[in-house]
Amino acid sequence: MSDEIMECPHCGQELSCTDWYGTNMGCTREAEKVGDIFECGNEKCEAHHFYTDENGNLQEGYPC
Repeated sequence: MSDEIMECPHCGQELSCTDWYGTNMGCTREAEKVGDIFECGNEKCEAHHFYTDENGNLQEGYPC
């Protein structure tokens, strides 16, 4: 998981890294990490879930 501190672009609160996602490597059942999944703990914030894309850019929502 990410060691970099990410902040919510809506409220500025530090995001919690909750998981990572990747691509399946076929029959080996191993996954190659693509990015991290984050959550904003501020209940008043308009967005709660974020992820980093393959370039490390923070995106709103969940990875597809």
